[in-house]
Amino acid sequence: MTIQLLYNANIIIEDKIIEKGWLIIEGNIIKEVGEGSPESKKYQQALDLEGSYLAPGLIDIHCHGGNGYDVMDKEDNSLEEISKYKLKEGVTGWLATPLTATPKELETACKRINNVISSKKNINLLGAHVEGPFISQAKKGAQNPEFIREGAIGEINSWINILGKNLRIVTLAPEKPGVEDVIKRLKENNTVVATAHTAANYKEMSEAIELGVEQASHFYNGMTGFHHREPGTVGAFLDSDNTTMEIIADGIHLHPATIRITLKLVGPKRIILITDAMRAAGMEDGDYDLGGLNVSIKNGEARLVDGSLAGSTLKLIDAVKFVYKNTELDLVDSWDLASYNPAKRLGLDHYYGSLKAGKTANIVSFDNDFSINRIWLKGDGQIVK
Repeated sequence: MTIQLLYNANIIIEDKIIEKGWLIIEGNIIKEVGEGSPESKKYQQALDLEGSYLAPGLIDIHCHGGNGYDVMDKEDNSLEEISKYKLKEGVTGWLATPLTATPKELETACKRINNVISSKKNINLLGAHVEGPFISQAKKGAQNPEFIREGAIGEINSWINILGKNLRIVTLAPEKPGVEDVIKRLKENNTVVATAHTAANYKEMSEAIELGVEQASHFYNGMTGFHHREPGTVGAFLDSDNTTMEIIADGIHLHPATIRITLKLVGPKRIILITDAMRAAGMEDGDYDLGGLNVSIKNGEARLVDGSLAGSTLKLIDAVKFVYKNTELDLVDSWDLASYNPAKRLGLDHYYGSLKAGKTANIVSFDNDFSINRIWLKGDGQIVK
């Protein structure tokens, strides 16, 4: 078993940054974290990080694609190509996120996701986050209206039969007919029930939260906003205690003040940074597609013909940087929004999300300008070029 020593690093741990710290990897597990000057000669591999930061690998729980590929593509290698792209950006765990489509297309997408995970390759795909098709036409956003439908327990059972526990999240509109039974079934499978593309008012969403809805996907976008006489879906989440909210921190989807206000109201532990990235992420401006809809990318901004936002081209580490630069959060808390918080929401924080003895060695090294230089996936390190 290979033992690696990483030293002379600023290490982001659960509550602080260890200056001039060191970390030992044994196989694919973090063995120990400390500070000072270790005896590097006694280790099989010793790497001087020359003052770079070491942090837990990022986790993107809402991603449709990247590098020219989409999770709905029929090609067998699409998921692996997206995984490689995400890994280069410091994402050591991500959820493939199919959009509203026909029942057959969604079933096939679930099978492809399960096949990649079952192959047990050293890959960073953690499961599926199905966004739709049980959503509101009125708040459809960049979802194909042709395939939006009512909640169908048969479809949910099909996804569960294919993916099991790897069906990590399902985003739906709780006001749709048939969705109450869907929520109950998803809870039985320990799947996180999220909401977006919803026209629910405050009362309807508050009742849905009581029933089991526990997360807002791309918070503020694709849902009823806050009004002083009708707080809407946004108000229901701000008024709840145990829910979490996905945030797209790209300066496009939300004003920086909106992020600051939200953090002041609910605190950093309930916020999860996501990319909502589509196939154009990592690519040049131009014309692409998302869920069968035409998307135009200009200056990295993704929009439909009607002007609606259509996902993003965001890198998750850039979202962390945006929060760090535009809010009062320090680097530790800013990083947690894209590492520990998503790991905890998925129930995977015993393995991922922080640099601690006994956890999986999913690690990112980056510089002061947030440029990634190395990553370790399950202890396997590589230089990022």
